[in-house]
Amino acid sequence: MYEVENENKLVSWHCINCGHILTGFKRNDNKVKITCNKCGSEQIMQSLSRRHNRLDSYAPKGMESI
Repeated sequence: MYEVENENKLVSWHCINCGHILTGFKRNDNKVKITCNKCGSEQIMQSLSRRHNRLDSYAPKGMESI
């Protein structure tokens, strides 16, 4: 059997801003980019190693500078 390189992996976590559960697919570059349906914040999770993930959260459109 051969190995599939473009296998989609489902990833889920809670939104940092509102607590809503976010779900997305990991891309080939180990990044997941999701916009929250409830509050509109954009979150990007990147897997740096087996036990190390980085989560960047950006404010919703129009709320960048309050």
